Order: sequence, then C-alpha cells, then structure tokens
Amino acid sequence: SLGLALNEYPLVSDLLMLLRLVEGRLAQHELVHLVQSRYLLGSNKNPGLLIRMIKQQRRLDYTRAQIQGLLIDNIQPEALEGVAYFTNIMASLDAFRERRCHASEWVRHLSDFIQAVQYADESMLKSHEYQTREALYKQLENLASFDLITHEMNWFDWFDLFKRQLANSLFQPQTPDCPIQVMGLFEALSIQFDAIRMVGVDNNLWPARTNPNPYLPFGLQKQLEMPNANPARELQLCQQQFASLQQQCS
Repeated sequence: SLGLALNEYPLVSDLLMLLRLVEGRLAQHELVHLVQSRYLLGSNKNPGLLIRMIKQQRRLDYTRAQIQGLLIDNIQPEALEGVAYFTNIMASLDAFRERRCHASEWVRHLSDFIQAVQYADESMLKSHEYQTREALYKQLENLASFDLITHEMNWFDWFDLFKRQLANSLFQPQTPDCPIQVMGLFEALSIQFDAIRMVGVDNNLWPARTNPNPYLPFGLQKQLEMPNANPARELQLCQQQFASLQQQCS
C-alpha cells in the first residue's frame, strides 16, 4: 500500500503532540504549532497574541509548569478565550497522570477528552480529514480489546502502546476518481487500466530478496514454499504478477 502510518497524518500527529503535555515538556516550536493547530477549537481565539506571548519568553522548550504559568500570568483581554481553552486542556491532561486503568478505560477517557475539547470537530473537517479521524477511532476501538492481554496501566505505558498502534497502522484516505491512479502493486492487481507504468523497480525490489524466518527450519520453509524463503518462488510470483498486469491493460 502507498498509505502512510496513521501517526504521520496532521490530525493524528497534532493530537499526539497535545497528549505529550501529560509527560511534561514541549519544544517552543511544538507549542507554537499547537496554539495555531486548525484541529483545536482554541486556535481560532487570537492565536497570534498567544504565539507572541510564548516567543517573548525566549525559551527553547517548556515544561508543564512553565506553560501553566505562562497562561496564568500573561492573560490579556484579547486572548482571554484562547487562554481559558488551553487552561482547561491542561487541567484535563493533569488528571491522566494519577490514573491507573485498563486499556478500554483509557480509550474511554481519551475519547471523552477529545469530545470535551472539541478536537478535530466534524464541522471543520475536509473529506480526507474526516476519514483520518474515523481511522483514529477505529484504532482506539482495537486498543479497547487489549484488556484481554494487559493489566491496569498508568498513562505513560498506555500512551506508548497507543503510539505504537498508530505507527504500525497504515492508512490511505479514499479520493475521487481521476484519470491517473498512483498505487501499490497489490492494489493494482485487481483493477483494469488503459495503461500501466511501473516505477521504482529494480532487481533488489522485484523480485524481493529472500528473507527466511530465522525461527523456522529453512528446509521446511523452502519445501512448503513459504513467502520470502525461496528465490525461485519469488521469481515465479513476480512473473505471474507481471502477466496479470499485462492482461489488465490489454
């Protein structure tokens, strides 16, 4: 697939950055980015003034206490709504630090937090962003099932699990039909085309180099024609795929 890891999409990466406030430190450029993130309701509340307040401190990074002090000590009438919004976020995130919960409970707490701060509100999302949000919620649903294999966790252990889940989840939003489609090999094998152009292919990628499983007997893997174990099998597979592509654009 040509999709990206889910944590690489701005809607998800901004959320992860926001949740890192629980851990206690953000670089100045990260804090500025959050203040003007389009997915945060408070970013529409005079972000320019908040950004100037941050930069005037001349810090390379900020701890949670420094961020809270900045919000409390530098309230100006023009930025009052934005300051109140981010102050409420900090208070909500502080509560996470003291909890120990099962995976499904953490999913509920995070879902409640996202709704409470109106993160990535549906009314502001474009189609691909809406699909990204749905994919994020799908991964949260998957994490709820981890109760079967995990015990109660503190926030930091659960957040590590959450980040790994997102990093290992490939996602590609659906787009409207257009004359040119860019896709991976296995996606293309089931579609009819007027013409196909293959790019980025060389003798190291197609057929792929063998990479036998080190935990299984090599002879058994070769005998059963297991994936990535036999160069002859990989070559035959590529020949079949190439023949199929030729038929699809004939």
